[in-house]
Amino acid sequence: MSYLRPTILISLIALAALALTSCNDASAAREDSGAAREATGPRGELVMLTDGTTMIARKGTLSRNVADWLAGDEPSSGIFAFGPGSFVAESARLSPDGLGNAADLGTLLRATPNAQLIVDGAASPMAEARAQTLADFLYERGILPNQVKMTTDAKAGQAGAAKGPDSLSLWLERSGAA
Repeated sequence: MSYLRPTILISLIALAALALTSCNDASAAREDSGAAREATGPRGELVMLTDGTTMIARKGTLSRNVADWLAGDEPSSGIFAFGPGSFVAESARLSPDGLGNAADLGTLLRATPNAQLIVDGAASPMAEARAQTLADFLYERGILPNQVKMTTDAKAGQAGAAKGPDSLSLWLERSGAA
């Protein structure tokens, strides 16, 4: 029995050492993942909107292109494509990417009350259904109907930015500074 106490003591010391080693390994892993996050973090991807809110938008994305255009002060209009992959194939349902793009558009419109979005549904009955889906999504998120309009004018559809049957053309019009 007298040898039992030292064995228990040695076992406890070994367990404590093992626990400390595990903690150090976990801490090192957290530091490594933090370094990776910092190295790949948003450099130049943070956009400040006119109302003071911020969002992350990578260069070359619809969200960034619209945000950069909206940052201007002069009244103007711009044409953008709500592009391929924004809808589930053969349907008017937004895809996960489309939901993200639509949510970003909502954020951008809320931040820029002097902007109006015109969604082109002229290309086909599917385009019209998709345009309505996008407009409804934005209305449900608090964008006022006077900020989102739909068009089914065939001439507008021919002049749009959308390339291919899976895209919608978006016209944005901005009056003077808000």
